[in-house]
Amino acid sequence: MTDPLVLSVVLFAAAIGAIVGRAWAGRRRIASRSARQVVPAPEYDALIRARVAVHDRFYLERRGVFVVEGELLEGEVRCGMMLAVPYFESEDVLTGARVEEVQPLAFHDADGRLGLVLGCRTEREAVFWHELIREGQTLDVIDYELES
Repeated sequence: MTDPLVLSVVLFAAAIGAIVGRAWAGRRRIASRSARQVVPAPEYDALIRARVAVHDRFYLERRGVFVVEGELLEGEVRCGMMLAVPYFESEDVLTGARVEEVQPLAFHDADGRLGLVLGCRTEREAVFWHELIREGQTLDVIDYELES
């Protein structure tokens, strides 16, 4: 049989351990909440760096790229920016196509024409871009890098 004094010491130690454990867990929760920093997302209009009027689009299967040919209406386009493309007929839902390359196009009667090269891994992806990006559309080019 167990000595009542030993049993009471074990129970007292267990109670103290539970109290200390709860206090430690509560402090960790408070510390982790204060360590998290909520950064508000920037407004969409603040991300726009250029606007492009689409004249043509096509897939170059040999190179595995989709090209959007258009006129630069305002701003500047660089590699790594995103072409903000409305998702079908929605004005609220956008999808982004990463600009892999920018090529100025030299035509005798057109200034400001350029080709935006979007990388495509598959022909299915090129068909997707061909359905979303339409001739006559004006698309925004945004500069937004997600921090990792």
